[in-house]
Amino acid sequence: MPSSTFATRAGGLLAAVALAGTMTACTAEPVPSFTAPTMAPEQSLTDACSMAGIDVQQLTQDTEMKLQQGIAEAAVKFASGEEISLQSLTGPLEAALTDLESQVTHSELLASIGEMRAALRGFQDIPSPESALGVPGYLSELGAQLQVLTQAGERLQALCNAG
Repeated sequence: MPSSTFATRAGGLLAAVALAGTMTACTAEPVPSFTAPTMAPEQSLTDACSMAGIDVQQLTQDTEMKLQQGIAEAAVKFASGEEISLQSLTGPLEAALTDLESQVTHSELLASIGEMRAALRGFQDIPSPESALGVPGYLSELGAQLQVLTQAGERLQALCNAG
């Protein structure tokens, strides 16, 4: 009987080795997988600037012109006791920048648009004067902030001209 037990054990061992070899062979092949891209390629500067185009440049120029007029009118309005709101003057450019940010993915252009947005928000940070004595300082601060907006617009335009 020892020989039949030996044959059974040897047969079982060979079957186990064959089964293990077959399973190892199956798992040795890599499972094909697909990894979706996590981020779209960045937009070219030329493509991004073509979206920005003349609309932002024209809006920036129009906004600057309206702000210059608004600053000139502010002195007259404050003298008569009226308050002014520059939001009506900056609103169209703010809306255009928001629309543009939703279409542009180029990092440098987005940073430049953010710079323009910050320049626009700077007008909100300037406190209105409490009396007529504060009007000259207020007007000076508005003029300085207008210069910041103008420079941000020029940098945006220079970036697009370079691309």
